[in-house]
Amino acid sequence: MEKLQNLTERVLSYNLGSSEIENLGYNRILLQVCGQAGHGKSSFINSVRYAVHGGRFEATASEASAAESYGGKTLIRTSYRLTEVITLVDNRGFGKADSYEKEEIYTQLGNLQPLDEEVIWESCFDKRMKAITTAKLNSKDLLLPIFIYSAQCAIDESTEEIKEFLKNAQKLTGFLPIIILTKRYHGDVTTLEQHFRGLGMEQIFPVENYTSEDHIKTPKKDKIFLSP
Repeated sequence: MEKLQNLTERVLSYNLGSSEIENLGYNRILLQVCGQAGHGKSSFINSVRYAVHGGRFEATASEASAAESYGGKTLIRTSYRLTEVITLVDNRGFGKADSYEKEEIYTQLGNLQPLDEEVIWESCFDKRMKAITTAKLNSKDLLLPIFIYSAQCAIDESTEEIKEFLKNAQKLTGFLPIIILTKRYHGDVTTLEQHFRGLGMEQIFPVENYTSEDHIKTPKKDKIFLSP
């Protein structure tokens, strides 16, 4: 239990001055939570905040299921301040991933879409570019991609699409995405881990999110959410 408390304190007390990040000109870390709609992005954010801050569980970020309609429930690129220097960003999930949608996904990931505003899949190039160029952007944000994938879902049919996304995520941010496998007790996590390692990913964490229906706190679950 003491070890868990140390992990919590480490997250809460983390500051950029204790690393080389501040010397590079950054003043905030954006944890860019992304992935397909309904795979547990919002639930993961709720779980991390619950693990770090404790108190009463709140499903602040809207939770959706993989069976829900295209786009999921997250329509706004919403930011959640975790600590003084760490902010979680709930990006809009993708569904059919056509060319227009992919462009919008990458503008979110590259932090070109403004925070806390609605994300609209805009097919008009001029309108899209106007929205991007007029946004108030912060070049001092360090972007760390976190890719969410549900263990309940097969991956075979979307392998190339996911491979392309992970590769572009690294190009845009400079970091290999952290892979979060949700629903760890409801799918073949071992096979998924092997698959993502085969795609070149190094940090892979299977989790079981806290939800409105299941939010009994346990040290084991908290430790997983605090470790990445």
